[in-house]
Amino acid sequence: MDGVRVFEDRDPQMMVASEIHDLCGRMCVAILAVNALVSYMLEMKGEEYWSALADYVRTHGCPKGYEGVIDLVERFTARRNRRFLNAKLRRLRRLRACPDVVRLALKGDLRAFRSGIAKCLGSSPEAKTVVFSVKMAYYGLRASGERLRLPEDLPIPVDFRVAHMTYLSQMIDVNVSTPSDAVKILMSKPKAVRRVWGEVSKLSGIPPLNLDAPVWVIGRYVDLGRKTLVIDALRELSVVEELGEARIRKLISELLYLLPD
Repeated sequence: MDGVRVFEDRDPQMMVASEIHDLCGRMCVAILAVNALVSYMLEMKGEEYWSALADYVRTHGCPKGYEGVIDLVERFTARRNRRFLNAKLRRLRRLRACPDVVRLALKGDLRAFRSGIAKCLGSSPEAKTVVFSVKMAYYGLRASGERLRLPEDLPIPVDFRVAHMTYLSQMIDVNVSTPSDAVKILMSKPKAVRRVWGEVSKLSGIPPLNLDAPVWVIGRYVDLGRKTLVIDALRELSVVEELGEARIRKLISELLYLLPD
């Protein structure tokens, strides 16, 4: 788990959680959790989007109470997250009726928060945005100084980056001609992707949702095209320094199996 914490600390979303905590204190948990529930079909890269949220909070100030959190996320969504805007605003309107559910996240009861949010939205507990909301609430709690362990039954959220890394690692063999075709197929089979990462969790003793951080941090550099270049990028983040050269090379060899050295 210590190695995962290193990747979590380098996750741009964790850095945003820390920024918003510095501005708004523990209210950051609610801001992050609610915004995560409408963080899909973005108009920009995820890193840019979450950085824009921190900038927005810094400029417009911290919300007061749960209604204020919904208001802030509505305004931010209308400004920076406009694809399928009406659907996202409808989702936020439904969340207004569920303040007690978000309070579960503030208390650190992430398992109950997950089931409560799914019920509030009429979604599956395995839905990508529901699980992602749990991850961002966890980051908010970490930014608030808590050191809690994520439940083992919380799956990894299956997004483009997770699907891409699943293909590159060959944990699921997809017989296609291009990586983009493989990612499309894996995105359409989230249960299969969750299952293989669940097996990784069992073998490593690391909860599946914690595995999302190394996938996301390493996945930022996949487009560099070579394992050695990815390792160099991680060296610039001081990840290699903290975890050791041999450990990182083994991890990259397994996760980026299809990339040339």
